[in-house]
Amino acid sequence: MQKRIKRFGMKSEMIRIAHYKGKGNLFNKIIRAFQRLRSPKAYAKYSHTEIVIGNRWYGASNRENRVRVRKITGNSGNWDFTEIPMSKRDMAILEIFLKSQVGEGYDRLGIVFSQIVPLQIDDPKKWFCSELVAEALMIMSVLPRTHHASWYSPARLKRALENMERITNEY
Repeated sequence: MQKRIKRFGMKSEMIRIAHYKGKGNLFNKIIRAFQRLRSPKAYAKYSHTEIVIGNRWYGASNRENRVRVRKITGNSGNWDFTEIPMSKRDMAILEIFLKSQVGEGYDRLGIVFSQIVPLQIDDPKKWFCSELVAEALMIMSVLPRTHHASWYSPARLKRALENMERITNEY
């Protein structure tokens, strides 16, 4: 993805997509169990995802039952990261979207009816983690709109980003 920005002569900053692979709680174990049914083993280890801009982590939290932003420094070793170059202008647009979602509810029914029972039914005013990240990346044209944001699980999102990186690096 870095080559795309260099090719157009833009100055870029990096955002990071954080993929949680730590042990977690019962909820993380349930997410992993269902992902193993639909995703290759290498990706099914991820149970949560967030967008990191600087030291601000944006995510939809099951524990807090809402979209939140928190400041974190360092990496406990429980996270893998995908770096995405973005112009300062685009990063500002992305952060405006993310800040506008802080405080919105956590979409537990969306997880059930889009991930466990794949009916793609979700609450348009609530988010689960990978849905929020996928929507933000679609708004920024990083992810194509081939699927609704609720289609993405943490595993599907990690796999899609890795596949895009492979394609971009070929150019």
